[in-house]
Amino acid sequence: MKKSLDLLGQIIEAAEVSDLEFKKKNINSKASLTVGESWLVSHLKTLKELIILENAKSRDSRPDEEKG
Repeated sequence: MKKSLDLLGQIIEAAEVSDLEFKKKNINSKASLTVGESWLVSHLKTLKELIILENAKSRDSRPDEEKG
């Protein structure tokens, strides 16, 4: 899973660069479009968190009674 998370991290970085370029281009004419993260960046970060959480849950496959 480490390789897939590394790849996803690189995709997120590229999306953030693209998002920043878009913001710089539009800050003077369409400032309202430059607030916050883009849809793509936001969803990629959410995807990364979901992958991490799902992996953590799948590693602990013990019955609930056995969990501490």
